[in-house]
Amino acid sequence: MFDITSKHRDAAGTALLAGIIAAWSCMAVADDAADLTGTWVAYPEIRGHPGELIIYIEASPEETLTASIELPQIESRRLSIGEVTVDGDVVRVGPLEFDRDGDVMSTVLPNTFIANYTVTAEFQKLSEPLAERPPRELGEAVWPAWRFETQASIWGGALVSGGAVYFGNDSGKLFAVDASDGTSLWTIETDGAVRSTPVSVDTDILFQSDDGYLYRVASDDGATVWRVSLARGEHQATDRSTEDPFYDHYASAVTVAEGLGYVGTYEGDVVCIDLATGDVVWRVETGGPVQGQPVISGDRVVAASFDQHVYALTTDSGETVWKTEVGGTVPSYPAIHGDSIVFVGTRGFDLIALDLESGQRIWDYYFWFSWVDSPPLVAGDTVLAGGSDGGAVLAFGAESGEKLWEFDTTGSVWAPLARSGNTIFAGAVGMREYTVAHEPGFFAIDLRTGEALWNYLPDPIAIDGGTQSGFAAAPAVSSTHVFAGSLDGKLYAFPIHDLISAASEYEESPEDDPLY
Repeated sequence: MFDITSKHRDAAGTALLAGIIAAWSCMAVADDAADLTGTWVAYPEIRGHPGELIIYIEASPEETLTASIELPQIESRRLSIGEVTVDGDVVRVGPLEFDRDGDVMSTVLPNTFIANYTVTAEFQKLSEPLAERPPRELGEAVWPAWRFETQASIWGGALVSGGAVYFGNDSGKLFAVDASDGTSLWTIETDGAVRSTPVSVDTDILFQSDDGYLYRVASDDGATVWRVSLARGEHQATDRSTEDPFYDHYASAVTVAEGLGYVGTYEGDVVCIDLATGDVVWRVETGGPVQGQPVISGDRVVAASFDQHVYALTTDSGETVWKTEVGGTVPSYPAIHGDSIVFVGTRGFDLIALDLESGQRIWDYYFWFSWVDSPPLVAGDTVLAGGSDGGAVLAFGAESGEKLWEFDTTGSVWAPLARSGNTIFAGAVGMREYTVAHEPGFFAIDLRTGEALWNYLPDPIAIDGGTQSGFAAAPAVSSTHVFAGSLDGKLYAFPIHDLISAASEYEESPEDDPLY
């Protein structure tokens, strides 16, 4: 994620803002430099993938030149970056120098701007104003069939199984509701937020809570079958309150294979559990939280960590087969294509394809100014991923890395994508008090073309004093509905086929939207 201003006014956003302002501020201008005024645009490239930066230089009433910057790829607001000083053909911006040659200024972009790369940007002065960008195409507006109120933010994904939807929220509850109409079936409580996606095993449900336990409960009534601590030593709960937040939104789900469960922990471990007893079979420590569930291919389990590495382990003992550094935190889980390619998204702004056998990089794609927080989704020969500040869903050829299409949502795409046939479902998060103008939304996208099918744009409601709103939880799909949890504390059910009336029609028929 590219944070120019603070998100929650936290340390991460403040540090990034300070780095950018230090690189671009403090400029006074000579009288003969008035021809610098205007719009300057650069299209630097990283491995053939172009970015876009716009600098506006304007004369101030104090007879100085002031500069502001805009990043169109993340639809940032224009930010003031200070005053201009000029010495002949050198334009100084704090410690950074632009070499000017007529209507071209070139500089090396600072590391706070571009993750992992040294990039030279050549800014060309435009002779005409920039053309207005076309509006987003979001498809038909629709309304949910029903909503279920939980009164606490929903970060963890949903599971559809046996006619019920299972999901948790930040109050520590796990809910089971009827998938057809949203009526409550049962609710159980834990002592920590439930930010993992439940999974089914036999007639039971597995989920992880921030109270530090992994639970196996009966699907029909929520009765506990067993509960096991995931801590390395003495039991401890997950504590997400830190002075240096790293947007650790989620908890790992459990991947089930041959009577074993594989799960990541906030403490930084990949743990193998005997699902019959809850006993720990083996444990492998990494250097950071493992928020995304491990994935299985043959005799290998692949997991990603906040320590900027991807691990391939043996399923039987956890022995390391390979460990690959990927140049950025991996906050989500990997995806595997054809038992040969591993995909991960990173906060180094990359979507990366690795060889499953060796861990070597096959191809990558650079998401300019944007973390790739949404885990990759493999759909046949296509792999999809969502950007955070970029706010878009992109599709690529799984083997070639060729970009196929891009769909621009209204907000940050953090949650996993979901698929039903040729339809992709994507949630978006909106944020107040943020440089990027993001709004919440939920979208259906044509897998083949990237065109919008329909959208739901809720009010940007944030509860518990938060600044974030919208759909951050993994959706779940049944044969008739797609279910998505929201940060407003509600689970939404949208029909997949025979879409019900659009939002404008809903205003005349509010009784068609039951809220339980």
